[in-house]
Amino acid sequence: NIIIAGYNYLSTITLNQDGGYSKNQLIDPTTLEFKRQITSVGIDRNKSIYFSTGSKLWKLNDTPVVIDSSNQPITIYSTSNGLVFHSNEKGFYGFDGNYASIFNEIYRVMNSDEKIIRMSVTGSYIFIITSSNQLLMFSNQGNLLKIITNFGNNYTEIPIDIGTSDDINFYAITPTQIFRF
Repeated sequence: NIIIAGYNYLSTITLNQDGGYSKNQLIDPTTLEFKRQITSVGIDRNKSIYFSTGSKLWKLNDTPVVIDSSNQPITIYSTSNGLVFHSNEKGFYGFDGNYASIFNEIYRVMNSDEKIIRMSVTGSYIFIITSSNQLLMFSNQGNLLKIITNFGNNYTEIPIDIGTSDDINFYAITPTQIFRF
């Protein structure tokens, strides 16, 4: 599935039996007055769609239903073990078992005044860039694998994403550059 989201808009694109693509508009601005900007989206193992609009977390049933809210923005991360939700207020959490509690181990590695600036989930790894310019690399089971200090100082800009094609070579992607590490 490919999900397209925006202001008052949510649709999926799926491969059909003819080898083409079918679009399914889930939130249609002409029929549903949703009037919110979708900022993060994910599909769980049961094919349920979750999305956030800043500080509110929604589940799409026939219509969007608020299932959680926070004083801070909520972000959705798709991992190989399921969806994980995060806000600075609540930390990491999920709705399918205890999987999200693994991620709260991440906070044990960080200083109490440190904040998560960016988080990327790629392959079987979780990368966290902190406010003290550290890059923390975790397995998707929450085990700390590596800490790179002064990570943000090595580059002219803080990476907006981290990616991999083979779980061996990793790329930090900034608005203007790509670095391999």
